[in-house]
Amino acid sequence: MLTTWYCVYRSLLTSSVKGPVWELRTSSCAGRTSTCPLKSVRKFFKAGRPMDNDLVKGKVQGFGFQVLDGVDPKPDNLVGAGILVCEGSQIGCLLRLEPSKPAQMYRMTVRSSKEGVAELFVNLLSQDL
Repeated sequence: MLTTWYCVYRSLLTSSVKGPVWELRTSSCAGRTSTCPLKSVRKFFKAGRPMDNDLVKGKVQGFGFQVLDGVDPKPDNLVGAGILVCEGSQIGCLLRLEPSKPAQMYRMTVRSSKEGVAELFVNLLSQDL
């Protein structure tokens, strides 16, 4: 698992996306159009640390995602984008993290343009939150 983490972490490039473009990419990449049949993985999990917005933002940025402020209408939700660069291809990744402070839980959704990548990101990042 450590080898996989190192490979992913060292290869993720940040990607800047504005609100309307974000919605277009997430809808098209959710399989609603044929341009980008994205694979989506959602996970609900208990917070392993205090649910501090700045701490969580730092963790997501440290993982390699570009945090996109002002994209989600709910200010506590965190949205990010990144591009995983592999030999011969680039895999787009979109992230939405929704905290529930009363329940001390998160709902994380990651979409990627390649099978298995979203699940990998969800599993790795959820371990750190």
